[in-house]
Amino acid sequence: MSCSGEHRVNRAIRVLMAIAVVFASFGTTTAQAAEGDAAAPVLEPFDLNAMVFPLISERDPIYDSFEDCRGSDCSRLHGAIDIMRPKMTPVVAVADGVVSWMGTLEEGKCCYVFIDHPGDYKTGYIHLNNDTPGTDDGLANGIAEGITEGTVVRKGQLIGWVGDSGNAEYAGSHLHLEIRYYGNGYEERINPYPYLLTAPILSEPGGAPAPEPQPEPVPFIGPSFTDDDGSPHEPDIERLLELGVTRGCSETEYCPQDSITRGQMAAFVRRYLELPTGGSGVTYIDTDGHLFAEDIEAITEAGIGFGCSEFDYCPDAPLTRQEMARFLVGTFDIPLLKAPAGVFDDIDANPFAEYVEAIEAVGVTLGCTETTYCPADVVTREQMASFFVRGHDLD
Repeated sequence: MSCSGEHRVNRAIRVLMAIAVVFASFGTTTAQAAEGDAAAPVLEPFDLNAMVFPLISERDPIYDSFEDCRGSDCSRLHGAIDIMRPKMTPVVAVADGVVSWMGTLEEGKCCYVFIDHPGDYKTGYIHLNNDTPGTDDGLANGIAEGITEGTVVRKGQLIGWVGDSGNAEYAGSHLHLEIRYYGNGYEERINPYPYLLTAPILSEPGGAPAPEPQPEPVPFIGPSFTDDDGSPHEPDIERLLELGVTRGCSETEYCPQDSITRGQMAAFVRRYLELPTGGSGVTYIDTDGHLFAEDIEAITEAGIGFGCSEFDYCPDAPLTRQEMARFLVGTFDIPLLKAPAGVFDDIDANPFAEYVEAIEAVGVTLGCTETTYCPADVVTREQMASFFVRGHDLD
């Protein structure tokens, strides 16, 4: 064979070998990729309605602080909710995901964790503990061991503990929880509050859902009044009798569909709180000699009662729903919201709006429709029984 022929053969062999190497490399790479795909963790799709509660604790207290004002001039809104809890309350991931961003004590940014979830969602857990237990020294790291950027976490897995790190130092220990969505091409903040009202609470990190505490059964003491049979409010009417709040409109009747008066409401409140009567000197022009004068005087002295004008109480006037809200807030010490909730469309600029929103936030009222409260409507005696019992059961 000539030199040129031998050269062509050798060249062909080298080409074939190169092709073989390429195919071998391709096969190896493909196999490794396949093996990598097989080993990649399968994350449960993110579903707002399938999240678990982010704390190992009871659900209450929990308030909707989403879009509360921040800054002295309300220059920004709170894109999360704050859940007030004692330091070292365990914090868990609400869903499967991968840790994407965090601040540690060593970086001087303690303590927060952000988790990316399938479907362009991200959750953030901020103000984790940075104190040695029992101190306020800022020398601890409230992120659980093994939680680092790139770590795969499972729903309910421990990620840290509640603290007062960052700007929560003087606000009290709490978890700042936020949900972000990027599927529309921009960052959208989602309010976690409505989803956490039904999210399962775990018995321990990674554990099974804990049974929800059930309210104690309300004792029913029988048909004490003859005119409330069949009323949907009958159990609450009887409960008021049991609590010593009502005496009925006669010895045998409650008069459930009559309007409750402002004077009768004063008697309900004074009896429930067992306030002393007389001696305060708090009087109204129109209560002198009235049947409920002492009750009105007692609740006014206690800071709960209020007049219908500067000098009058209007004891015989029907109680309106807006007035009822203020009475219930004072009677049951219901906290007022920090910012308008905007639940009802018909209380804008209403002087009783903050009281209405307060009783809605704790479930004492649902409104007269889904979007309205009907603040000027009068309250019947049977309706008042149910409102009052709901307030009592908040304790």
